[in-house]
Amino acid sequence: MASPVVDRFDQSALDTVAGRAIFERASKRYLQMSAEEFLEKWNNGFFKQHPELAHKAADVALLLPLLSAR
Repeated sequence: MASPVVDRFDQSALDTVAGRAIFERASKRYLQMSAEEFLEKWNNGFFKQHPELAHKAADVALLLPLLSAR
């Protein structure tokens, strides 16, 4: 399986209202956590150590390039 597109992500992309709403909804739906908690865990490599959550995290991470393309 290919690694996700973004290894680290800056939380400043969540500054837009639309970006925050979309990302928050995806984080809560797939991982039952806030967008901030997801980004913290993503940046710290948490999901690499928890393969049972890796596929869900990858689904949420697919939104990261969209949010950074302001």
